[in-house]
Amino acid sequence: MATLHVRNVPEPVYELLRECAEQEGRSIGAQAIYFIQQGVLPRGVRRLPWSRRGLHRFTPAARDAISQAREEVRALGGPNVLTGHLLLGVLALEGPTRAVLDELGVSAAEIRESLPRGTGSPGRIPFTPDTKEVLERALRESLALRQDAIGAEHLLLALSEDPLLQRHHVRAAVTLAIARPAESFEMRPAADGPDYLAVDLDGDAESWTAALNALADEGWELMQVVDHRAILRRG
Repeated sequence: MATLHVRNVPEPVYELLRECAEQEGRSIGAQAIYFIQQGVLPRGVRRLPWSRRGLHRFTPAARDAISQAREEVRALGGPNVLTGHLLLGVLALEGPTRAVLDELGVSAAEIRESLPRGTGSPGRIPFTPDTKEVLERALRESLALRQDAIGAEHLLLALSEDPLLQRHHVRAAVTLAIARPAESFEMRPAADGPDYLAVDLDGDAESWTAALNALADEGWELMQVVDHRAILRRG
């Protein structure tokens, strides 16, 4: 992986970059790469098309979660798919994403109780703008992990900042689960795939960048930074 050194950045821009990195749980370098990626990728790749043709990007489990989200809307008589319905769709799945949510104590009953009731749903149930944004973030999560398809784990990462999940620290739990060899997410590399490494990051942003650049020189590729811990995989 090519090494990126963030230098000669105007102080106000650097401070904004640092704040974004802290909010997203990334290093300064990883956040800079993310912004560059969003700027240079073709528009059709950066923004997900929501036609039926666009569903080929989703894994079977992710498509099942979206389908179940619409069933939750119908059961409650709502007019459109909210982010809470999408979360219920993920909770309906069997597998590691559901296991993460169960371990964190996320309750489908509580989420369902918080959602509005209606008098009936239309035949074609649309996504709200917030739900579309979650699906677009799921695409960005899959690209950040260098994966071509959008899995249920990417949906869950994209939902991690939703108010319904804010107290559960979902991003940290999912990221660490992806890095554990015992897990079996759909998009996880095969058993003979790359090794994983978790490294605690100390010091300031420059120290983080130096440490991650040194690991990159050794062939390690950054996946995510969660709570001052970097999750890397062998490139």
